[in-house]
Amino acid sequence: PRIDGHAHMMERQAAAAGVPHSVVTAFGARKMPPAVPGSAQEMAERAGFDPATHIEMLDRLGLDAEVVSNMTVMQGTSWAEPAVEDEINTRVNDEIARWVSEHPTRIVGSFTLPLQSHDASVRELDRCTGELGMRVLQLPAAVHGTYLSDPSYHWVWDAVAERDLVAFMHPDG
Repeated sequence: PRIDGHAHMMERQAAAAGVPHSVVTAFGARKMPPAVPGSAQEMAERAGFDPATHIEMLDRLGLDAEVVSNMTVMQGTSWAEPAVEDEINTRVNDEIARWVSEHPTRIVGSFTLPLQSHDASVRELDRCTGELGMRVLQLPAAVHGTYLSDPSYHWVWDAVAERDLVAFMHPDG
């Protein structure tokens, strides 16, 4: 099978919360530039919120499936208080799970964790691998300047190994 291993999605409320804190807006220094109709940006924005558009692109490109991940460059959560980070991660993970349920043979979902809180991360890890059936974990390289290779994050790697998950690192921008 031909699989795109790096496709992004967005969730409307998460994007609205995250974009003002993203590199796209110079971390709030300017507004998000509007997409020019028919441009690559317009297509990417439309596809980011619409799984059916992803399927159309897969078909057009002759791909069998894709791994969908949170577009953390635009809806990252490192700026948020832990409770808000937890809510945004849950919202995005639920939306990815919805995409997978609508297209189970074409979309593989990945999930993110609210890594500012160990307890919230463990709850979301259990929920995503249990209730949502996800097997791919998307991780940032660092949380507030601490790389995930730091001993304080060994529990993440232990959980990945114990659950036999695929983990990939994606910078938050």
